[in-house]
Amino acid sequence: MGHAVLIATLAQPHLAYGRPILALLGDGPERQALEAVAARLRVADRVRFVGRLANPWPYYHAADVVVLPSDSEGPLIVNDRVYLATEEGDVVVVRAGSSLEVLATNTLADQSFVASPVAAGDALYLRSRTHLFAISGQ
Repeated sequence: MGHAVLIATLAQPHLAYGRPILALLGDGPERQALEAVAARLRVADRVRFVGRLANPWPYYHAADVVVLPSDSEGPLIVNDRVYLATEEGDVVVVRAGSSLEVLATNTLADQSFVASPVAAGDALYLRSRTHLFAISGQ
């Protein structure tokens, strides 16, 4: 639902000026429905369904704004760091600020994260369907 709301935002009259482009990274079962939303709202010419990428960072660096419109997961921001966990098992840590600086990338093979990361003490906790991971800089 969060992606449909983001697409609908493009149809707002005040966003017609400058004609912003929305690039949706990733793929899933909602793609056809989202394409239909974009067509119905007449913004399909400004929505790019990029698909799944091995390396999304060029898009992040080129973007004026990065939005994570998920209804059930999202980044965790602690101090000046943003922690992202994906369904593919990747954990990325970036420094928040005027530019993105990747501090760490970890792949926990064969894991699918089902909840947002949680920070407690000096560790980042991630939950998959079968495991709880604690990642620490110690």
